[in-house]
Amino acid sequence: MKVLKLLPAILLSLVIAGCSSNSTNESEISAPTSISGKTIKVTISSGSGGFASTGTADVVVSNTTNQYTINGDGVNVVNSAGTFSYSSSGNKGTIAIDDSAFGKGNYNLTYTSTTSGTFTADIEKYPSATQSGSFKE
Repeated sequence: MKVLKLLPAILLSLVIAGCSSNSTNESEISAPTSISGKTIKVTISSGSGGFASTGTADVVVSNTTNQYTINGDGVNVVNSAGTFSYSSSGNKGTIAIDDSAFGKGNYNLTYTSTTSGTFTADIEKYPSATQSGSFKE
């Protein structure tokens, strides 16, 4: 009888231990070393100073050149294109852009999984302009 009473406690302990050992720590996630050939789906949650404050877009990165296109949702986000450079460190990636519609700026990506996370954006032409949201590759 004592064994039957302990069994639920042992099973619960194993489940709790199993759940905690499977969790991923953000510090263990690395941003990719390259974004060439990727399509990054962006969902905007806030924006100011000329940036859209809501909407969605697909950022399509060339596989062979340093060019990209932004396919906006047609309501809040306009289409544009330009050139970019990309760098990464830890779980952060930075896309430095020179965009046909906005000029030079940065998209700062924080990966919370291997293919998604959050972003902030800024643009040189309008120093107070900011944007933030989430992304998924």
